[in-house]
Amino acid sequence: MRFSRSGLKNGLSPYVGSMIVAMSAISAGAQALPSAHDLPGHYYFSQVQEVGSELLLKPNGQFQWLLSYGAVDQTAEGHWSTDGKTVTLDSKRPSENGVTLQLGEKTEWDANASSLFEQRQETKALDARWDRCPINSISKSDNDYVATSLQRERGPASDGVPTAAEIEQARSLTIQRGQIAQSALDSLKAHPDWQKDKALIQATDKALSDYEESREALLDLYYHARTKAIDPVTLSVPQECRVGNLERDAAKFRGVAVTVLDRQHDMTAQGIQAKAIYDQGLSASDVVVNGYAFFPLPEGRRITSVSLHLPDDAKNKETVFAVSLSSPSVLHIDADFSSEISSGFKQLILVINFDGSLTPQGDLSSGRYRKPAADPLAH
Repeated sequence: MRFSRSGLKNGLSPYVGSMIVAMSAISAGAQALPSAHDLPGHYYFSQVQEVGSELLLKPNGQFQWLLSYGAVDQTAEGHWSTDGKTVTLDSKRPSENGVTLQLGEKTEWDANASSLFEQRQETKALDARWDRCPINSISKSDNDYVATSLQRERGPASDGVPTAAEIEQARSLTIQRGQIAQSALDSLKAHPDWQKDKALIQATDKALSDYEESREALLDLYYHARTKAIDPVTLSVPQECRVGNLERDAAKFRGVAVTVLDRQHDMTAQGIQAKAIYDQGLSASDVVVNGYAFFPLPEGRRITSVSLHLPDDAKNKETVFAVSLSSPSVLHIDADFSSEISSGFKQLILVINFDGSLTPQGDLSSGRYRKPAADPLAH
């Protein structure tokens, strides 16, 4: 099973196991160090290139620490304490019980679920189109070439505004290349097995690329001339190369979204196998992507259970939830992915500086954790 972090992307350094950072000596001076009352807050690490880190000291004595270095992300959480000169972070061990999932609340189907469903359908449709339509100019873009329009906001007034003659010249070239592209597309449609004709595919791809180049140039001229764009050509592609009106199709979807999120650690599930069982014994399957899985819900039908399969978790292979879902809704599953997180240290000691910043030593000794001026936890 995989997961992704959607919020604080700044995680931990590449140390694993015990890490105790030595304190540097601070000479006594007239200025007093911050008190324990002043320490809670959200700190951001700085002064070390390519290292992003955050430290949250909570007033209740708990902390969260994240650090990211290159491809390495680690995190730690636990208890913090201070002796007045240093802050000691003692991290708790990750859960040994594996990933845990609990049934959360059920809410009504919302705009966010609709948007994510539409994105999922678009991704699936474009991936499927490549199998049917091996033409780079079509299948590597989201352009259907059906009822296309040159819609773009008008550009700002500027020097060097294109003349009407320049726009007409570009328009004529676009029409000419569009006609050539349409002729190539018609040749495709005349061959039942055109997907196997490499020469025909290459010729069509070249014609479409030339047309797109002219079309984009025309669009730019309209933009800089602050003139409403008019598409001079509407191409008709083979049925195999069309994806249809995804927005309209998504709007017709009646179903249930299942979210699998770890809100405490700001993580979303990826790749979990999900299954819905209906009241008449039928089932539907989906894969959790960006924290969401989707299931259709026809009129008069009811989902009686939802199961989540965690292939990489030997202790919790499958979790089944008894539910009763008969209307479009969002079912929230609360996850705990802490067992999947690689802890950065067992203990970390940071020096308290007179300006309120915290300095680790060792590999990160040249950097400091600082609170922003507007930190809501600052006293």
